[in-house]
Amino acid sequence: MYKPAYKNYDILLSCGNTDALYKIFNMLLDPGDFVIVEEFTYPSALECMHPLQVQTVPIKMDREGMLDTDLEDVLSNWDLSWRHRGKRPKIMYTVTYLSKHLRYRLTGEKCWSKPHGRDFKS
Repeated sequence: MYKPAYKNYDILLSCGNTDALYKIFNMLLDPGDFVIVEEFTYPSALECMHPLQVQTVPIKMDREGMLDTDLEDVLSNWDLSWRHRGKRPKIMYTVTYLSKHLRYRLTGEKCWSKPHGRDFKS
């Protein structure tokens, strides 16, 4: 039996990946929340979000994944009153390895890049 490196943990039982996604989204999201997603993302993830009445915000992609320039543009121009969007996105859902749509793998360089001198690890 695997023992995590910490003592205070919970276990989430599911019937498969779609059931697990729904349970996780249900724990994290409230109706009206916004979720950042890749413009081509896992369809079952979108279907899991639909009954929770959340809105997805697609971010453009290239062969290496989500474009950090588009993500920065969307977030920096997020106006709390523009088109009644309301609060900023609560979570970001992304597939980091082998997208079925674009056949990419998110590289370490892309994942931990430092555009404009900012370190996204911290």
